Amino acid sequence: MSSRARVVAAALASLSLLLTLPGGAARAQSSYAFRNLGTLGGDGSCAFGANAAGRVVGESRYAKNNGYFHAFFWKAGATDGVGSNPQMKDLGHFPGGAESHAYAVNSLDEVVGSATGLFGGRVAPRAFVWRNDGAGLVDLNTLLSPADAANWVLTHARDVNDRRQVVGSGTYLPAGQTRAFRLDLATGVLADLGASDRLRSSNAYAISDGDVPFVAGAANVEGAGQGVFFADGAVVTLGVQLAYDVNAAGEVAGVVAGAGYSSVAAYRDAAGRVANLGTFGGTASRATSINEPPSGGHGRFVVGWAHNAGEVPYAFRWKAGSAEPLQYLGSVTPGAKASLMQANKITDNGLIVGYARVNNASRAYLLTPQ
Repeated sequence: MSSRARVVAAALASLSLLLTLPGGAARAQSSYAFRNLGTLGGDGSCAFGANAAGRVVGESRYAKNNGYFHAFFWKAGATDGVGSNPQMKDLGHFPGGAESHAYAVNSLDEVVGSATGLFGGRVAPRAFVWRNDGAGLVDLNTLLSPADAANWVLTHARDVNDRRQVVGSGTYLPAGQTRAFRLDLATGVLADLGASDRLRSSNAYAISDGDVPFVAGAANVEGAGQGVFFADGAVVTLGVQLAYDVNAAGEVAGVVAGAGYSSVAAYRDAAGRVANLGTFGGTASRATSINEPPSGGHGRFVVGWAHNAGEVPYAFRWKAGSAEPLQYLGSVTPGAKASLMQANKITDNGLIVGYARVNNASRAYLLTPQ
């Protein structure tokens, strides 16, 4: 273990002994303005993705006492959303389906996710892209070449970068396997990222920007679950259980094994060193996103959620590569009048989205640095 890793581990061990509530987290380096994004008309919502312009995507129940979620696209000042919330647009689902989920949005406001519909006589999920052009959800399978369409069913689109490359997972029909893919929206070219003989299944969760983007996710590698980087026909194991996000520098946010069957938030630097980020005194945590600020920015941050001693999750922020403890996001958001439960995405300019408890209801939120 490196000296830096030992410092991080020691700091986090002390934190887990002392912290029982997130209010004991370290003092903020900056504060945020909190915005409750509301719902599509139902009882709850959660944000999963955002871009630097402040467009937010996620899922929301669309009717009271309805268990189904619909994907949403939120834009400040918009007037074409649902009647009760004009800034939040309901993206719906495919014909014959019931639900959808939006996971990411790029700088072109292209949204990707998964939605159900009636396909081949049964309700099943399909990966989609949505653009604010009135065309509705576009099934990614309709963009494939005839040869790829005969071999693949793309079911989940997890991320999209500014090069218009989508990553996710689908069924590779000749092998009956769940495999990671990368699809170029401009050309329709599909890359099979899970073709290695070492893999029994694979899922891609994130793709970075940059001239040579990193693709990160998880795979069953020779019988063991591993966080990985994908390259065409090859994989690189990362020393984490799952890799949920990667930035243009190759730094990863994910999880490592915790006590028992739990998982704990982790950060992997570009040199391959892994730091266990600990919890707020509980048994589990997850690092969900890492940013890469422009040159001269205010530093890289990892966000996610961590349990306190009562096993209640709270959103955190952590300065990448530091020996600082996890910082409860609610402590740097004055006047929020909400408990921030999860942080799911941080953009390169520092916007953070997730879900909070507001008057005992789940609500998608947007945090803007002040």
